[in-house]
Amino acid sequence: ALTGALDDRFSLPPSYRILAEAVAGVVLGLGAWTEHGWAGIVLGTILVTVLTNAINLMDGMNGLVAGSTVVYSAGIALLMLQNGQSPQLALMLGSASLGFLVWNFPVARTFMGDTGSLAIGYMLSTLILRLVEHWQDVVAALLMLGFPLLDVSVGVLRRWRRGRPIMSGDRDHLYDRLYRLCGSGTLTVVIVWAISAVFVALGWLIRDFEPLKMAVVLTIIGIASLVGAARLGAL
Repeated sequence: ALTGALDDRFSLPPSYRILAEAVAGVVLGLGAWTEHGWAGIVLGTILVTVLTNAINLMDGMNGLVAGSTVVYSAGIALLMLQNGQSPQLALMLGSASLGFLVWNFPVARTFMGDTGSLAIGYMLSTLILRLVEHWQDVVAALLMLGFPLLDVSVGVLRRWRRGRPIMSGDRDHLYDRLYRLCGSGTLTVVIVWAISAVFVALGWLIRDFEPLKMAVVLTIIGIASLVGAARLGAL
């Protein structure tokens, strides 16, 4: 949140922001040192760095991140309940996002900025790290976050193909292309919420699959998602 606030105020260079995110990931991983050792630090660093940027890049339309976070939090809370874990943190994140959504959609009277989007990415990373003892649930939770992860992956590939810096901005995100297709910001946001709900349902569906079956289904979902992104022109 502090990194996001500084970025909102001073527009930090991307390298500084990435470094701060990595440090936050290391700190998160240290909290899991007793149970997971170095693996916890590595996973924490990767999760925080990827998810904070994925959520931040998704924050381009009123209500998009807040509403999607409600959906993601509900899905992860269900995974935690299934494992006998307390879903309190997930419910807090979802409830806070729902409260913010009232003031941010459809007409925004306030904005979360990088302060909010980076903090949400960090909280989602924290929740996934709490699932790490059940690898199937980690995979399921990552699939639930399929839309922002697909968007950031496609964005990196798109900028690489164009010969542009990976951290540079553009207006060809998945939601941008959807907006050009339907012509309504409100409808675009609702469509993304619906897509996010589908990813959450798929994550819940595959959590009990055997490893081979899970790998096959994930491959099919990945290919279908990339084809959809290509049809939108996001590549």
